[in-house]
Amino acid sequence: MFVSVAFSLPVDRCFTYTVSPHLEGDVAVGKRVFCPFGKKNIVGFCVSVMEQSDVPQTKEIISVLDKQPLISPQLLELARWMSKRYLCSLGTVLDAMVPAPVKRILGRMQKAVLPAVSKETLLKEAEKRPDKQAMILRYFAEHPEPVFLTKLKSLGLSQSAVKTLVKASLLRIEKFKADETVPSDIRWEEPKVTDLTDEQKTAINEIAKRLGQGFSTVLLQGVAGSGKTEVYIRVAEEAVRQGKKVIVLVPEIALTPQTAGRFKRRFERLALLHSRQSAGERAYEWHRIAAGEIDVVVGARSAVFAPVSPLGLIVIDEEQETSFKQENAPRYHTRDVATERAKQEGALLLLGSATPDVATYQSALLGEYLHLKLKKRVRGGNPPNILIVDLLHQRLSKRNEQSALSEILAQSLLETVSKGEQAILFINRRGYAPLAICTNCRFVIRCESCDIAMTYHYERKKLFCHYCGKEQFLPRICPQCVHSSIRLFGFGTERVTEEVRQILNEKYKVMRVDSDSMRTEEKYIEALQSFKNGELSVLVGTQIVAKGLDFPNVTLVGVIYADWMLNFPDYRACERTFQLLLQASGRAGRALKPGTVIIQTLAPNHFVIEAAKKGDYETFAQKELAERKRFNYPPFAKIVRIVIEAPLQHTAFKKSNTLTDALRKSAVNLPVQILGPAPCPLQRLRNNYRYHILVKSFNWNTLSKLFEPLRPLLFKDPSVSIDVDPYTTL
Repeated sequence: MFVSVAFSLPVDRCFTYTVSPHLEGDVAVGKRVFCPFGKKNIVGFCVSVMEQSDVPQTKEIISVLDKQPLISPQLLELARWMSKRYLCSLGTVLDAMVPAPVKRILGRMQKAVLPAVSKETLLKEAEKRPDKQAMILRYFAEHPEPVFLTKLKSLGLSQSAVKTLVKASLLRIEKFKADETVPSDIRWEEPKVTDLTDEQKTAINEIAKRLGQGFSTVLLQGVAGSGKTEVYIRVAEEAVRQGKKVIVLVPEIALTPQTAGRFKRRFERLALLHSRQSAGERAYEWHRIAAGEIDVVVGARSAVFAPVSPLGLIVIDEEQETSFKQENAPRYHTRDVATERAKQEGALLLLGSATPDVATYQSALLGEYLHLKLKKRVRGGNPPNILIVDLLHQRLSKRNEQSALSEILAQSLLETVSKGEQAILFINRRGYAPLAICTNCRFVIRCESCDIAMTYHYERKKLFCHYCGKEQFLPRICPQCVHSSIRLFGFGTERVTEEVRQILNEKYKVMRVDSDSMRTEEKYIEALQSFKNGELSVLVGTQIVAKGLDFPNVTLVGVIYADWMLNFPDYRACERTFQLLLQASGRAGRALKPGTVIIQTLAPNHFVIEAAKKGDYETFAQKELAERKRFNYPPFAKIVRIVIEAPLQHTAFKKSNTLTDALRKSAVNLPVQILGPAPCPLQRLRNNYRYHILVKSFNWNTLSKLFEPLRPLLFKDPSVSIDVDPYTTL
């Protein structure tokens, strides 16, 4: 017997190995095998089993690592498609499909307790039992996930009472890996289910009709607060009733617990998958999914690979979000992978957004997707009043010359909190100040590894590079002119938070929410819960506070500086700015209280700002699509970006020219456009100089023909990275 093995290596082929007789019963497609490779022994995935082989000399596999296949036949087919589309090895794709904790060989076992009967039985028994036992039964009725016996005391649960309940067969004890933790509960209280609006009923009926009818795609475009999540849930319920499984994908890991909390109210057999979970949580949930114990999977980008079967529905919430794009190999886009998986498995794909990706919108206009709209907010009320503040003419606050808040925003903030209402201020920059400049010679302190301005973080009293993580103290003396003239310019979340606290008196609490202050999921959930409970008056944060959050008492949203996003040297800059502005605006006035949004900008007449003020997605999309068509950008062209990096600039330049010549030779008689090589906008990162090449064509088949003969050349050089359908050209 022989097997074909795919390794996570930059090689565009699989390798044939012999299977010794004593392993023939263990080997199977989708399992990992331990194999000799050169002078080392490495792990790969078995992708086919053969009785005969044409390879003259083959080595034997050493061992089979898994009892059950980690990759199903359906996922293997998807992986082959991804390898071809995204120009990477099959082994690299397979490696990305399985969470690292699932592949890890773990240590000793430890006992954990979990329910042995239904929630209803636990609650019924709780009425008959002594207080300590009743408390435990009620706890597990609401929190069915396993708890290590060593953790019972910290939860206030009696171990002796637990043992009594185990003897009564109401609870059971199982063993889990001791170097992992078992899943934490989704602690998010959600509003009670309300009556559906007519728009929601129509959408649910139209989508449900397509369940079980083979592959199709639906775009659900709904304004903020229109009840898209409830539509997802109702359609998912119908899919589960039909015996199908559901995958729900959300863009931000930080938003996953809130969305999962809404689903958990309605689905007992639900699993959560995202990369901020502990190793134990991810492994435990993945194995439950693979065992068929789960109906609905909620997670971030990589949850698209959840081993569910039979798959009936994939939901992508906020489908336009850039976080659905994987930036490391394999550089896939979740929406495209979900489309292919749904197509291969005959499932329905439901895309939801208030501001769809213009490529998605274009597909809907062409009739490729069913396009449904939710135009009204569930709780009624009018859209927020949006004010544009021209920073060139509106006087900034008098508190200091570098105030982040205009007078109108500062006054509105005071009025809002004094009425007992809440506000969210959005600034998409972490830290205190993005620039440290010498006012004497104009020297800017830059990262030595990246040649990019470093950001000052007040809490840590240091300058940081947000690209490579390098840090240093803020110098008192300018390194160039030796004057003590270093000053901080601009503002980030820390500086805005400081200013807001100066504006408000101490009785109004302000919380900063960004990846620096919210390093764990628990801290983020705790902050949102405090805000929801009215313990906080103002949230100041990055885009994490602009998306997907529903707080009825928020009546003011302030966008500190809209132009920062507009000025990015990227063809998607206008689209990203518009989407973020509308998402931020959607946090205000979500209940019956009227909302106000104040957007501060230096470009009040820019078409993006004007469209955001009116909340007019269609006008924006038509203008943006016209610009994309004019300059031959997606969705009117397909793009592949190739980045070449090297420590020496002349080496990077030489390699990029060699690769460009190879591309031009392969492109003879093909309708493609090759641009470059040229220095990347961020030319130096992590001590490497960077050049890039852009390849454009009207369809993927042409690009596939172009790159097919070049795959060995592209794969063998680790300094070359390939990004199909790039979401950034920086």
